[in-house]
This record gives sequence, structure tokens and C-alpha cells, in this order.
Amino acid sequence: MKTELRRTIHADNKTTIGIQRSDQRLIIAMPVSTTTAPATGVPDDFHEKASTKEGAE
Repeated sequence: MKTELRRTIHADNKTTIGIQRSDQRLIIAMPVSTTTAPATGVPDDFHEKASTKEGAE
């Protein structure tokens, strides 16, 4: 069964992201801010570590 991340922009310009299965059952949805903020306190190699973590297990 396929699972995907979906982003929905509603009529009132609110944005939500959610995880949805191929049988159209919504697993989880949460509102997200459309404003951007500086990433403070994130190490420079954070994304590199996150992308290699899955393969390490």
C-alpha cells in the first residue's frame, strides 16, 4: 500500500501537510506556517546526517 506526504492549501489560504495512504485514509494532518524563519541552532551537517541515518540501520 502506497503512502505519501500531501500538502493542501485551503480556501482560506491555510496550509496543512498530511500523510495519506493509497486507500485515501488520512493518517495524520497538521497545519503549517507559510512564513519563513531563519533556521537557528541547526548544525551545518544536520541534513547530511539525516539523509545517511536510514542506511545505517
